Amino acid sequence: MAIDVTNANISVAISKEGKIISYQEALNSRDQSKFLPHFVNQSLENAKIEFDDLNYLIVTSGPGGFTGLRVGLAFAHSLSVVKPQIKIYAVSNFEVYAFRASQQIKIFHQNIVILQAFRKAFAIKIFSKSIDEPFKIIYETQLQEFFQSLISQNPNFIRIVSGNAMKKSWDIICDIKSLIFLPRFPFIRASYVCKLAEKKILQKAKFLNLDPIYCKLPNL
Repeated sequence: MAIDVTNANISVAISKEGKIISYQEALNSRDQSKFLPHFVNQSLENAKIEFDDLNYLIVTSGPGGFTGLRVGLAFAHSLSVVKPQIKIYAVSNFEVYAFRASQQIKIFHQNIVILQAFRKAFAIKIFSKSIDEPFKIIYETQLQEFFQSLISQNPNFIRIVSGNAMKKSWDIICDIKSLIFLPRFPFIRASYVCKLAEKKILQKAKFLNLDPIYCKLPNL
């Protein structure tokens, strides 16, 4: 099972042997703490299974909305107490967006995820074989310069860009021709969290712990 409530939505999915067998979603839900348990129970009912049948629970840990992060991670912590046999892990929102983008564009050098951090700032993380750096907070006024500097280092690289800040940043970066934009992923779906988790399990890759990932203002 995978859940995402890191922004204004609720998304719950259950997969078995690589196939999604149940999916529940509500956009712009105002009371995530109230409706998340209902969505989880409905997903279990639709899949015709019980909590004890679950092997894993994967939850997104951010960056995202403060309230949503607390709701999702609190649910995961509670379940770890009452159902200790279920393996409970987290993945970052960056990972989910990067994974989904890589399913659409197979060949690239850098997979760039841009998320909304603050009103006029973005959280950006670059995935590649050679780069494994923490995400950066980039202000709106710095965004174009950031990408131009990145491109100048390796002008021939294929770079794909996705994330929930695509709409907000579009007017700033849309004219940078060496970037491949994937604007059709405005929010996370738990079905892709399931698929990402399955890949990580098969590859024996590390998951994150249940600590929230928050965006912090950089020192000026």
